[in-house]
Amino acid sequence: MLLLNQRIRYVSRSHLLTPKRRVDILRDIVEAKREGRPYVVVFCGVNGVGKSTNLAKITFWLNENNHRVLIAAGDTFRAGAVEQLRTHTKHLNALHPNSVQ
Repeated sequence: MLLLNQRIRYVSRSHLLTPKRRVDILRDIVEAKREGRPYVVVFCGVNGVGKSTNLAKITFWLNENNHRVLIAAGDTFRAGAVEQLRTHTKHLNALHPNSVQ
């Protein structure tokens, strides 16, 4: 069992959690815009790990770099998730009017 756990940990780190190239979100967004396609980022994870908070931080950063953001909630378990994102969106629009939907 220990060997299996070590193997799973190795595969997770070396293949699943290690990108094949350095991720440069701004460069990728500019490229997607130039090609006329949306740039999609999905936040997923267990409850309470900071998905909504980090989404708001990245949205703010994108707004600071003159990019518009559309936020959509897809939580089937916790109804408060939609309201939490709505609150973040309201605060972000106070800083950057009409930049977040």
